[in-house]
Amino acid sequence: MRDWSQFGQLPLTVGPLSETADLHWHDTWRTGIGFQYVPTEKWTVQGGFGYDSSPVKDSRRQPVFPVGEQYRFSTGLMWRPQSYMEIALSYTFEWFGDMRMNNVRIPGGVMIDGKFDPAYANIVGVNLKVKF
Repeated sequence: MRDWSQFGQLPLTVGPLSETADLHWHDTWRTGIGFQYVPTEKWTVQGGFGYDSSPVKDSRRQPVFPVGEQYRFSTGLMWRPQSYMEIALSYTFEWFGDMRMNNVRIPGGVMIDGKFDPAYANIVGVNLKVKF
């Protein structure tokens, strides 16, 4: 469980004016599954999937800080050239859902109806581990 609701009240101060913006965020949940396969002593293959629910409804999503549900697909490969060393390479594709904003009112009374496109990230990781 992610405690996003604690960030839902945003205090704003501009000069002598002070106000709290209610972002209407709520807590979320996360689930995932992964695997590791060790075909030889030197190699490990791994992968997984993760999901996070959205802390905000489409009608409350703000264009300044867009956040929504998240889907993660990951894969990786680890090589052990020596007993004291591991070299790993990983890739994650993260999709943030359709990131719709349904009739969101922003300052000035403007209504926004649309979506963020594309709403994804490609993440590559490289890791070197040496045991002393």
